[in-house]
Amino acid sequence: MVLMKMVKKSQPHVFVHENVCGFPPQELERALGKDYFVHSFTLSPQMFNYPVSRKRLYSLCICQELVLVAAITDFLKTVDLLCRDPAPSVGDFLLSEKNPDFENVLTASNKKFLKGYESEFGERGITVADLQQNPKKRPRWGSCVMPTLTTGCSKMVHIPSQRLFSGLDLAACHGMPVTQSVATILGTSQLNVGSISNSALCSCVGNSMHLSCIGAAVTAAILFTAPPPKIEG
Repeated sequence: MVLMKMVKKSQPHVFVHENVCGFPPQELERALGKDYFVHSFTLSPQMFNYPVSRKRLYSLCICQELVLVAAITDFLKTVDLLCRDPAPSVGDFLLSEKNPDFENVLTASNKKFLKGYESEFGERGITVADLQQNPKKRPRWGSCVMPTLTTGCSKMVHIPSQRLFSGLDLAACHGMPVTQSVATILGTSQLNVGSISNSALCSCVGNSMHLSCIGAAVTAAILFTAPPPKIEG
């Protein structure tokens, strides 16, 4: 593993590893040997009121020189208590101007898949769908939340408004401060993505960790690790 080679070379005190929920953390323990403690937990953007489905396994790897001063589970319970306000809907992230030529930007297969999603999942309250994916073979859709995005997510459609999510919309949905309004809510400066094409931004979002989750994992690493107490005598 490239990451393990980097870790053994740089020997960081703490690092965060992210993977799908089926990834066995024992693989990390085996690769790191006795140099690190591995504490694994699952995070999802929905824990932080983002209407996005992207549940992942995060592993906080701590070198033997440090100790975990509080349980990660207690931290996650606190997060859950703080984020119980009504979550925004996935449609709230349609920040870009509406494309008046919606029908013209869809290919014949896109239009066919859109009708397929509406007929297959209409009764289940579908609101968003990936028009790059065949609804009869590998459907990717959501009712209240955005389905897990991939690098080919440039044709995500919000069905009620008949609008495509732009790369800017998807980046905001992934917690990135790409507009001034989102940056203000997050209390940070706006991220300038003006030089990035829409397709490249969509690909970047589909290949990224959700910022709320990685932020929580890094926060846990900063707040809950410390050198072990010195024993006098």
